[in-house]
Amino acid sequence: MSEPSNFTFLKELDAQLFTCAAQAERLVYYDGHAAMMKLRLFGELLAKRIAVRAGIKLLGDETALQVLNKLKQANVLSPKAEQFFHLLRKVGNKAAHTLSGQSEEALNLLRLAHSLGLWFYTAFSGKSPETLPKFAVPADPLQVEKEQRIALQTELDKPREALELTKAEKEEFLARLAADEAITAKQTPSISLAFAQQHYNTAEKAL
Repeated sequence: MSEPSNFTFLKELDAQLFTCAAQAERLVYYDGHAAMMKLRLFGELLAKRIAVRAGIKLLGDETALQVLNKLKQANVLSPKAEQFFHLLRKVGNKAAHTLSGQSEEALNLLRLAHSLGLWFYTAFSGKSPETLPKFAVPADPLQVEKEQRIALQTELDKPREALELTKAEKEEFLARLAADEAITAKQTPSISLAFAQQHYNTAEKAL
């Protein structure tokens, strides 16, 4: 079963945006570079979607920077949203040119993309951001797998521990049994002698 996505809320407004962001989210720990490339694409798609909804004419061959400049000129973006868009673009471009990208960087970009997604959703759906869940750091599959292995090993070790405990109890029982037998062996002659002496005395009085 797949993990829930931080971007599920985007489905009702734009399925393609959701798919792009969710793919980046799944790649964060496996391939930071690929995740950053997906997030750069998410930023480009989102900027164009905003332009279309805001009634801004696009020619179709604009670069990401040109689309953002048109949004700025139309006073569509808040200062923070504009800053986040440029961060997605610049860091994504750097990853594309250097063919590098760490999971930590990708995770930070994912947070920015989520914030932009929330801004887009609330701006064009008319709904309050308070109705949406906050960003949750995706579970690291490698860490989850490690924890599952530890839990499994713990479960496998339980029968062994029970067996060792049973063995210890058995040894204790055998030790007690041996001690009882030793005591009985010492007491048996004296008991038999006393029994014989008692019957001898009884018989002597009868004579």
